[in-house]
Amino acid sequence: MKKKMIQVGLGALGLTGFPVPGPGAQRGWADILKESKDWEPVAYVDSSEERLRIAREGFSIPQEKLFLSLEEAIEKVNADAVLIVTPTKYHAPVALTAIKAGLHVLVEKPFAESLAKAKEIVKKAEEKRVKLMVDQNYRFMRGARTVKKLLKNALVGDLGYLTCNKERASYKVKTWRYETEDMMIVNSGIHTLDKARAVTGLNPVDVIASRWRPKWSWVPGYTTVTAVFRMENDVMFTYHEGMSSMGQPCAEWRFEGSKGTIMWNDEESVAASLTEPAGTLQCNLVSMELEERAYVLHEFAESIREDREPEASGRDNLLSLAMVFAAIESSKTGKLVKIKEFMQKA
Repeated sequence: MKKKMIQVGLGALGLTGFPVPGPGAQRGWADILKESKDWEPVAYVDSSEERLRIAREGFSIPQEKLFLSLEEAIEKVNADAVLIVTPTKYHAPVALTAIKAGLHVLVEKPFAESLAKAKEIVKKAEEKRVKLMVDQNYRFMRGARTVKKLLKNALVGDLGYLTCNKERASYKVKTWRYETEDMMIVNSGIHTLDKARAVTGLNPVDVIASRWRPKWSWVPGYTTVTAVFRMENDVMFTYHEGMSSMGQPCAEWRFEGSKGTIMWNDEESVAASLTEPAGTLQCNLVSMELEERAYVLHEFAESIREDREPEASGRDNLLSLAMVFAAIESSKTGKLVKIKEFMQKA
């Protein structure tokens, strides 16, 4: 039997999708939720009457399923969980309202605008014994799952270090992401840093970082960051991401091991260069019946049915979020930041 979901947020990602580099656009959560075999959408919430009108007239969502507040929706419909697709600054209050009502929570990343707020949400969810999952959808794609499998099977021997270089033109249409100076880095960096943890199985120890804004950037805040993380087992991770590139976008990963190198062109291809037997081989991507946000919805439902912590749970995601905010802190001070101490202070 399907579980019942209230979706909060009918903006770009929630309802209509938003433009991305290349042809087409990302699909809105509402479409993906309607197709889910695990969930039935029973209510949609947005504080904008205009967005509710668009949902009703443009997407044929019945008026009786549309609400201006989560509190009203909770009062009028029976639900098991809440999906939060609002701007980041509203994640915490919406999540805490849902948790107080005893509802499970699936929230878009980054799941709070500060580490302190994120810790508060995790604490309240654990007190109410509800599931809290963060939509780290990129870790649930074939490329990431393939690299994770190859590293686990020690295809290239012992992992010594990894690098990630990403460049793209981001958010040329002004959005809420323009509101704070580091939101570009937080919003995109959380994807990359969470993927590093997901595929290697390693957690961060410390970081030294710099951030800046190229003079030609159309975004008022910082859009470019370079950070070096020390991960567990003394594995070093060099991360660079630019979000105001004027050239061809790229997303290139390398995993350097004692027996060779894994080369990952993000979600497009995975190859390995080996010493024994010498040569380069193209790696077949693992098969997945569900991928990305569809997988997230399934994993969230399964964690509730099986009464276990979901992958990319709020508690686990604190470390990914800490990597982002610790890198920003290091870039402000010019000093090495130890992740464990940074989390304790937040």
